[in-house]
Amino acid sequence: MGLFSKIFGNPEERRAREVMREAERQTAPLRELGKALQVASAQCANEMKRWITDDAEKIQRESLVYFEFVYFFMHITNRVAFRILGHERRTKLQEELGPAMVHAVVESLCGHWPGEMKERIKHEFFEKMNDAEVEYSACPLQSSDNPLGSNALFPLLARHVADLAGSPDNPEVILDALYVARTALAATDLDRLVGEIKRLL
Repeated sequence: MGLFSKIFGNPEERRAREVMREAERQTAPLRELGKALQVASAQCANEMKRWITDDAEKIQRESLVYFEFVYFFMHITNRVAFRILGHERRTKLQEELGPAMVHAVVESLCGHWPGEMKERIKHEFFEKMNDAEVEYSACPLQSSDNPLGSNALFPLLARHVADLAGSPDNPEVILDALYVARTALAATDLDRLVGEIKRLL
């Protein structure tokens, strides 16, 4: 093997590295979007922990609240993607992002569990995410009605979160859920993240 081959590798190795770098570059925007959604969901769930006082069900309630925020941010991403990408490319994004999010969320919480159990949880999570998408899709973004009781998107999320936290009728919990969701969404910069995916689809 010559000196240049030792330093730079043979042509096949160089080509393989180039292909890997290009694949990494192509998938980076999707990974960045998925990570941002996970971070926003985790931040919101962490903020809402203070309202979960039932020690017997604390871990389960915390997980369900986290899941609800994941469903919500996935739905918001679908709305943003429809506006920026149009129907066809939004659908392609859903097909890529949905399974990736399910895998990432379940692995982050249950990575050490047996494979069969994780697969069942992934299947259930995906079904619930689809159900939440249908429910959230029917909601207007805003409403002039009572913000705590309207059928608009954010109040519906807030009521779901309050219910999952064990305080379904507590207006403080509902208002806090509204606040943390709006704050996290503003910090996520979804327009930019979805816009960067446009060239991939």
